[in-house]
Amino acid sequence: MPTRIKALLSPAEIGRIARFGVVGLLSVGIYMLLFALITLWVQPMPASILAYLLSMLVNFVLQSRFSFRQQALSRSSAARFVLMHLFCMSLNSSLLWLATEPLGLPTMLSQATIVVFIAGLSYQISRFWVYPPERA
Repeated sequence: MPTRIKALLSPAEIGRIARFGVVGLLSVGIYMLLFALITLWVQPMPASILAYLLSMLVNFVLQSRFSFRQQALSRSSAARFVLMHLFCMSLNSSLLWLATEPLGLPTMLSQATIVVFIAGLSYQISRFWVYPPERA
């Protein structure tokens, strides 16, 4: 088996992917809880934005420390993390529009498929750009 494929299937990489997924699911739960609480006082749109920003902050800290085992939080990783989120949100919206408007595919099926793609993409961007491997 080629070395690159062995690295992708290594126990360390599988563990990192599992931690990334757990943190992602936790972040979604935090977002939903915050959204539900904030909408008690604020309209849904600003509540959604505030809940997203707060859950993104938690996501950054947990992804940095738990998933990618960074010793310290860095401004450069934080900036790349925000850019990655903006890119993934834009791509998600664009793909959802493409799937539902011109292609006429079902909304929920389209979004479910896109979410899986975006999760994999955000892992790859995180792994190699937000939290790049240390160079020897």
